[in-house]
Amino acid sequence: QPTEEQPTEEQPTEEQPTEEQPTEEQPTEEQPEEEQPTEKKSEQEQPSEEQPGEKPVAEQPTEEQPTEEEQPTEEQPSQAKATDEKAPLVPVADGSATHCQPADGSLQRRHRKEIHLWSDAEFDTFRDAVNKLKAAEGVYPESYDSFSKVYPQSIQQDRSPLFLPWHRRFLHDFETAVQVAAGDCSITLPYWNSHMEAGDVWGSAVWGADRYGGRAAYEEASADNDYRAHWSIPQSKKCDESRDLGFTVVKTTDYCLTDGIASGWTHPGGEGCTACVHRRPGAGRLNSFPSVVSVLQSDAGYERVNGFLDSLHAALHGGVVGGDMASVEDAVVDPLFYLHAAFVDRLFAWWQEYHTVRDSLATNTCDDCGKQLPYFSEAFTEWMGQYNSELNCIPLPASKPTTCLSYQGHVTESPPKEGEAIAGAGMCEAHMDELLQGRCADSAELTAIHTTCDDSYADVLRDGCGTWARSTPNMTTIDKNTMARECVALLEELVIKPEGARERAEAATEAEKRSCVQCGFECTGEALPEGGETGVGDTVTPAPGVFQRILGFFR
Repeated sequence: QPTEEQPTEEQPTEEQPTEEQPTEEQPTEEQPEEEQPTEKKSEQEQPSEEQPGEKPVAEQPTEEQPTEEEQPTEEQPSQAKATDEKAPLVPVADGSATHCQPADGSLQRRHRKEIHLWSDAEFDTFRDAVNKLKAAEGVYPESYDSFSKVYPQSIQQDRSPLFLPWHRRFLHDFETAVQVAAGDCSITLPYWNSHMEAGDVWGSAVWGADRYGGRAAYEEASADNDYRAHWSIPQSKKCDESRDLGFTVVKTTDYCLTDGIASGWTHPGGEGCTACVHRRPGAGRLNSFPSVVSVLQSDAGYERVNGFLDSLHAALHGGVVGGDMASVEDAVVDPLFYLHAAFVDRLFAWWQEYHTVRDSLATNTCDDCGKQLPYFSEAFTEWMGQYNSELNCIPLPASKPTTCLSYQGHVTESPPKEGEAIAGAGMCEAHMDELLQGRCADSAELTAIHTTCDDSYADVLRDGCGTWARSTPNMTTIDKNTMARECVALLEELVIKPEGARERAEAATEAEKRSCVQCGFECTGEALPEGGETGVGDTVTPAPGVFQRILGFFR
């Protein structure tokens, strides 16, 4: 701990009061030199050892004397309260049992933001840390590749209650490793609400060269592509492969990333031209965000929500991105995995806060939670956690927490005032904010929201289930097919049929087209408390709205 570092320098002075008391007679010799730096911060203890006698007034040295530890601790706790995350002394990102623990004994706050709210400078720091971790060697969790090895060996895609807590634990370890690589306790994982861009997923700023790279484009059928209309990644390295199945030859095309955070990365154990981080893009559509919120609000049972998020998350893996991301064994190779997994955890955290506040529901238990997490050998409930309304976050692990997890979920700082005139991106931003605030508490208000997109997303959801299930290791073909059918059946019930019944409207703005939502809807419920998972509170600096950042990319 940081507090253990400075005291080691100060402790000698605790034994030196008798040595320094004589020096209190020397100040008269050194009084003319009034050192301003020693008055700026009590953290500069080392100079004070050389200047115990440099005191224009006899009281000042006693305030700066290392032996009088009460004075520094009076100033620094007030600084800790002001930042709500800063300890009196800077926490150390060392991956130890006291990793990034504030010196005042409070929990480390891990506050994750949506990717569109990250500045270029923030993402550059994150990218550099991830690439440093990629270049490192070592066992879990000392290197990026160690995570890629542990994931397929440990995760069990059996629709058990393990899905959400296992990934929460896995993300926590990866985030810790990134903080260690960066030497920065404030850095956290970004997440991407892909359903806010459901109408044009490939148009997102996420695929920019300064983010995750690999922007896909749709190619119409022509002689150049054997009259096969498909999605491609023009700026990437094309990798054509053929597999002779005896009765037919299957041709596939993958794209090695040449831009973004994983540009030029090698694939652990990869062979041939796909010995790289590669993608095989599919349709750029997903179901709208209101359809996701509707399920999270209406279902209070953990098992049901766990199965829903497990099934839904497969769409981006196998129905949109493809390549490494479409395989359980290889998905973690692509840094996009963590961006997507953090979003799933963000939805889990939102569900926990919503039902804790609305229903006083215990969200840290389930009927089948007596099992342990594979590889970690910890109880499920340790990494489920319960939203704490006083701390405005989820303390983890549950029995002996060291961190407190929260997400910045609000799009705007506050909902629109009654009668306030808003339009375009501002309108979508304000109304999407109502969804994130949980203001559409009445199911009738949610179902009344009109969609501006067709139902092509349904095939993406179905394809995602099939592709993800077939890639699961250590399962028979019969079990994989059963898994795929169960995945599709759940999404048909919870998303596809309800979304198909939603009334359609013509998109009037680019924001409505991209979100697949007619943004003039109104919700009348009470908003969730400020702070916590919703991301708005005294310690959170309001950031530009997501829709403004999304649309700004195209202007």
